[in-house]
Amino acid sequence: LYAQFSDGFRSGGFPARTPPGFDTALFDALVFQPEFVDSYEIGAKTSLFDGAIRANLALFRSEYTDQQLNVTAENPLIGSVPTVANVADRSFKVLN
Repeated sequence: LYAQFSDGFRSGGFPARTPPGFDTALFDALVFQPEFVDSYEIGAKTSLFDGAIRANLALFRSEYTDQQLNVTAENPLIGSVPTVANVADRSFKVLN
């Protein structure tokens, strides 16, 4: 049996490139905040009948705060602008 916890982050920032004709007054709208994640894992690794059968089970859970996603923002002056944005808090569960 085992259990594991880890946490991590990805720094915030701003897009490295802006499209031609982009209004720099709107630049602050493209700045994104850091992303944080807490990851949990529990599991078991078993060997039965002198190694004839092996069974492994793991359960994962990741909880994101301010997750960063690539999105397309609509700018009325120049159209679609690809950028990174923070989305709502998310949680993922996986049974492996």
